[in-house]
Amino acid sequence: LTTAQASSLTTAELVALTSSQLAALQTDDLNVLSTNQLSSLTATQVTSFTTDQIVALTTAQVMGLRTAQLAALTTSQVAAMETVDLAALSTSQISSMTSMQVASLTTDQLQNLTTAQLVSLKTSQVAALTTDQVVALTSDQVVLLTTAQLSSLTTKQVAALETVDVAAIQTSQLINRLQKVANGEVEITQTQLKAAEILLKKSLPDLANVQISGDANKPVSMLLGWMPIASGS
Repeated sequence: LTTAQASSLTTAELVALTSSQLAALQTDDLNVLSTNQLSSLTATQVTSFTTDQIVALTTAQVMGLRTAQLAALTTSQVAAMETVDLAALSTSQISSMTSMQVASLTTDQLQNLTTAQLVSLKTSQVAALTTDQVVALTSDQVVLLTTAQLSSLTTKQVAALETVDVAAIQTSQLINRLQKVANGEVEITQTQLKAAEILLKKSLPDLANVQISGDANKPVSMLLGWMPIASGS
């Protein structure tokens, strides 16, 4: 096919193409397809694209993919997407990705997710992140995680968080989430509860008993009283 022929293909003709025919399309021919033409392809047809073809897709073409098409992509295809194309996806497209697809994102792709995309990740998607991906999250990204997303982290993911990331987490988020659990407003698994406990221990030091003792000949005394109010106050 020439680029002119490819651009003139009807949706019926595109749907009739076999997987091998689609995989054989030159990148130049693929680039001239309109978003309407691409969106007419079935989810099965989209999976036949090679990683080179995925890379060759324009940002507009990637943005035009239907959620069903996006969810059907293989992990290799997802990992091959350019960061600028992935960052252009809508929140509904990001939410439609499977947990396996999210786990296949490269660290560069993950770090380039927009604020809206990061917040739109479902708890199941967050729980699917690998420890390497969790380590790759920037402190700015960690602080954006919602209480539900933080509560969905596994114990392994929590253990992988860097100190600077833990410091960025708002402990009030976790406390509020756990309060809702205690009130029966939300439900979380025992694993998620344990992870939240570990996070709290990392961000809030455990209260310990403090014992003050003095020399037998020089005992320590503690005087408790009200601070005198300065005159003129």
